[in-house]
Amino acid sequence: MRTAIDTIDNTADLIDSRDIIERIEALESWFEEDRETASGYLGLRPGVDATDKQTTEHINGPEQSLLDADELKELGLLKEFVSQAEGYTDFRDGVCFVRDSHFEDYAREFATDIGAIEDDARWPYTCIDWEQAAAELQQDYTSIEFDGVTYWGR
Repeated sequence: MRTAIDTIDNTADLIDSRDIIERIEALESWFEEDRETASGYLGLRPGVDATDKQTTEHINGPEQSLLDADELKELGLLKEFVSQAEGYTDFRDGVCFVRDSHFEDYAREFATDIGAIEDDARWPYTCIDWEQAAAELQQDYTSIEFDGVTYWGR
C-alpha cells in the first residue's frame, strides 16, 4: 500500500539526503509491490515481465500503472544523485544539499546559526559582502548535479 512521501525534485532550496534515501526506498517498494501483485494475479512464472504495459492495464485499468513516467524519471534521477554524492559526502548519515541559487542566503543563515553574526546585527556586520562570503564557504562543499541544477553538500 502506498504511503504519501513527497516528490523530490530540483526546485527545492534544501534537500536532506535522508529524504532522498526514504523516497528511493518508497518508489522501489511500490514498484516491487505492484510487480508481485501483477505476477500473483496473472499466475506469471518467474522471469515473465509483469511490468509490461498490457499486463499492467489488464490488472489496473489503463488509467493506472506501476510507477508512472514521472515516478520512474524521479527514481532514476535520485539514484544518479546518490551515486554522485556518496563518494564525496557522508550521504547515509544525513547531508543537507543546498541549491546553488540559494547558497548566498544559506551562508547568511549559517553565519547566524553558528553565532558569527548576531540576529540584531548592525554596522559593520550589515556591510558584509555575502556573495564573497558564500563563495568562500562553498570551497568546503562539493557540487552535485541534479537534473541540470547544481547543489552543494559536504
